[in-house]
Amino acid sequence: MTEHTPFFLDIPQFAFFKDLEAELGVTPAFFNGLLEEDDWSFVIKLHSLIEAAATHLLVEVLDKPEARDVISFLELSNSRTGKIAFLNSMGLLESNSKRFIKTLSEVRNKLIHDVSNVNLSLEQFVANLPDADEKGLNKKGFNKAFKWGHTDESKVQPQKGEDQYDVHELIKLFAIICMKSSQYKIAIWLGSIIILRQFYNQVSHKRFKSELRQVDDRLIELFTNLGERLNGEKIRRE
Repeated sequence: MTEHTPFFLDIPQFAFFKDLEAELGVTPAFFNGLLEEDDWSFVIKLHSLIEAAATHLLVEVLDKPEARDVISFLELSNSRTGKIAFLNSMGLLESNSKRFIKTLSEVRNKLIHDVSNVNLSLEQFVANLPDADEKGLNKKGFNKAFKWGHTDESKVQPQKGEDQYDVHELIKLFAIICMKSSQYKIAIWLGSIIILRQFYNQVSHKRFKSELRQVDDRLIELFTNLGERLNGEKIRRE
């Protein structure tokens, strides 16, 4: 793997990757290097990264670092008892993000449970998927998940104003274009930026709220003490 960084990851909106990788304990530029992996390794490692990030988010939001080991053993995509079930119940996971993660888990499970898939490309993998009317993972479900519920790029509206763009919608636009040209690896990699950014934003929001509470507590203590002192001075003067 190399430490080459795609040019757009250098912009401030993606600076969080360095902090996230450090907090998860993975090597610097781990996420960038996933594009250098073969497709099998790419899916397995990306799934592990997202699972670790989900654990990290749950620990932070619940403020239970002592429960990290227990939370880490939860399945990622079990809709009733997995990490995404907890995140969804707390309003921390959008429906399209949930579908993305769940489908990535299905792809990962199919790849990892058959050793003959080690050398299989994602293009071959998708070609071998059953049609839409089949149960389980199929072509329609694969496309819906990694196209973020859209049929084509015309449905995505990243521009929110004259000079304003929604970063996540812009990423979805390019992911859909990649999906249409069967560049599944790049499409999934792009989509995972959205997932990881959503997770890290939630962690940052939780920490910000905690810091605000600490400031509030200090102010309450300060004014309580000040009130007691002023009241004491008033009694002595009387």
